[in-house]
Amino acid sequence: MHEKPPRYTKTALGRGVLALLAAVAGDERDRLRERTRAGMQAARRAGKHVGRPSTLTPEKLDLVQRLLGEGQGRAVIARMIGVNPATLRRALNGRKAMR
Repeated sequence: MHEKPPRYTKTALGRGVLALLAAVAGDERDRLRERTRAGMQAARRAGKHVGRPSTLTPEKLDLVQRLLGEGQGRAVIARMIGVNPATLRRALNGRKAMR
């Protein structure tokens, strides 16, 4: 059988060591977050795209407009191009707002 690992948190010293390790881990997490944000800001200043790539390329949106003009339904078009209908709806609403 497997032995249970010893529990050092029953003593004041054990709890103190655990609290110290938690504080160090939290500090490192904060530093990581700061470095990530700084890198993203630098990328944006350099004109790079930051974030997940769009599933709807301009070519796909042009195809969507053509199919809508032919009378196809949005849900059918969304399935044809491989996106969720809500994604297609958001893209179309955003495109109308840009015009």
